[in-house]
Amino acid sequence: MTVQVLADFGPLILPTDVDEAVIEVMNAWMPLYLRELSDERGLASPLPAPVPRDVNSVLSTDEFLDHQLPGLMVTTAKTSGVPERFSDGSYGVGWLVHVDSIVRGRTAHETRTTAALYEGATRRVLSGRKDAAGLIRLTRWTATEIAPVADTSRQGRYLAAGMTTFTIFTDQALKETGGLAIEPPTGTDPSFVPTAPMSVEIDLHNGSAVTEIIIDSED
Repeated sequence: MTVQVLADFGPLILPTDVDEAVIEVMNAWMPLYLRELSDERGLASPLPAPVPRDVNSVLSTDEFLDHQLPGLMVTTAKTSGVPERFSDGSYGVGWLVHVDSIVRGRTAHETRTTAALYEGATRRVLSGRKDAAGLIRLTRWTATEIAPVADTSRQGRYLAAGMTTFTIFTDQALKETGGLAIEPPTGTDPSFVPTAPMSVEIDLHNGSAVTEIIIDSED
């Protein structure tokens, strides 16, 4: 005996999905916002934008390799507050996201000023722009800091980080009703117990897996 069942595992957003959405926005908009800020502040030459390969998701803000500078480090550290449960069983949540611009300069003052400019541009970008897929629903700026960065190369460089913290809100982070919906065939004994699936076909669409499974019963 076989029975066809449908499964909808529902949406799921990982911290690294938020990282990728932030990186997408920064790569797309940071050059424009840096040029505008350079003009506003009367700089002799525009601030260079980080190249895409130097916009990275990292495990912690202490992780700094010798990338081409300026570099941009994105870390989604954890959720912020209690996830909000909606009537359909899905959850929305805020994510605590750190975006650090790593820069260098010829003097301590120049380096600090440059880090502050990159932090300001970052704040403008993420406060006003969203990713193409719409994962980011709302962004709130929560903190700013300018801090020195240790020069592990021992080349005597001045390095600093313009660090911005955001709470980024997403919907559909999880849906608690997802999973297999196995129903015995019409007319089958209510004690029907399916064994392991014999074949699985999965169609992924917008975070949901709609699965058709052929299951052998023990009969």
